[in-house]
Amino acid sequence: MKEGGIRINNAERVMPKVTIITVTYNVALFFEDFLKNVLPYRSPNVELVILDGCSTDGTVNILQQYNNQIDYWRSEPDQGIYDAMNHATQYARGQWLYFIGADDHLLPGFNKALEYLIKSNSVYYGKVVFKGEVFDKQFKRYDFAKINICHQSIFYPASVFTHYQYNTAYKVFADHYLNMCCFSDKRYQWQFVDELIAVYDPRGYSSSTKDLTFEQDYQRNLRMQLGWWIYLRYRFRKLKHLGKKRVTHAKSII
Repeated sequence: MKEGGIRINNAERVMPKVTIITVTYNVALFFEDFLKNVLPYRSPNVELVILDGCSTDGTVNILQQYNNQIDYWRSEPDQGIYDAMNHATQYARGQWLYFIGADDHLLPGFNKALEYLIKSNSVYYGKVVFKGEVFDKQFKRYDFAKINICHQSIFYPASVFTHYQYNTAYKVFADHYLNMCCFSDKRYQWQFVDELIAVYDPRGYSSSTKDLTFEQDYQRNLRMQLGWWIYLRYRFRKLKHLGKKRVTHAKSII
């Protein structure tokens, strides 16, 4: 295990508004560009915590080079992305936690969004650039049955991670499941922030990995977290879509 950062030499305990959390593994090729983008957003209100999974490609060397600009970093073995994120929350001191990948890019709207973070029981989410287009959907309960809110747009109250952790059985979509849980939890409200927060790079781990366990559990999770009405509406929509595909296929044969 290796660790470093400003916090190591400064024991003073501060409570920033937001902790930016990034987990890394063998990202040396683009990691320095990421740091050059994110570090200017550090301030007394914003800290940066990085958890590395024992990279072997020079990522740790870069962390050491930027040691005096990162609040806290640690390199240790993990069991995957969400396991690392769960551990990273233990080192966060912010009132809200914000997760971003080392291949993503923060935008000026991030700083503007900080002004909206007021209610400690609110999950705030903004807009992101996804595949060249602005994703700015304002979510209702049923929307979680169809799609997920981009991780890079969400500011979670720190208290979320005293009640929940990412389910590491879900290798790709543990954040989707967490969002379902939080949306159905009456202790939390969701509030949209009309600011462009980040650019989400869709070429990461999730683009090349299937999450079969999440798919197997999906309908059960809909019932348990979003309720029977959302589940039945989802099933009806799927059956309707399947019926249209069969009609189209039959016409093509004729």
